[in-house]
Amino acid sequence: MLEKLKDFFYDCSDTLLSLFIILVMGLVITWKLSGAMSMPLFEVSNNSYDIINIEEPKNVEENVPQKDTDQEPTTENPSDSDNDVEVIQVEATNIKVEIPKGITGNGIAKILQQKGLIENPREFINRVEELGLGPKLRFGNFTIKSDSSIDKIISIITGTNNIN
Repeated sequence: MLEKLKDFFYDCSDTLLSLFIILVMGLVITWKLSGAMSMPLFEVSNNSYDIINIEEPKNVEENVPQKDTDQEPTTENPSDSDNDVEVIQVEATNIKVEIPKGITGNGIAKILQQKGLIENPREFINRVEELGLGPKLRFGNFTIKSDSSIDKIISIITGTNNIN
């Protein structure tokens, strides 16, 4: 009798252990797939982001005095002129970008456009699709140089190094 009871517990423990392993595997697979499937790349999101419209620069010639056509032309050395043109070199600055968890690819493109890193969100999305890196877009805080190309921005956000 004791021997039959012992065999029954051994058989049950093996079965229970097998069921437990199958259950854990099922939960892990479901967890990973649901995480990947819950972030649609190009679906319209409920997140609203303000789009900043940058005004066109005003006409520079507004404050330039009108030339009098009756006067005789004078020959001035350009270096003596008061209207010297000053060349300004703009250095690339680091721009901090925060991408929230669960945001879509369109949302990421809008954030990048707001920060002035890209001009056209559609170009960004098309390039991500072309490279097949949509599933690798990550959330978090990123520092991106203002003169970065679209490929460099995608490389930073996806964590990939070899984008052609």
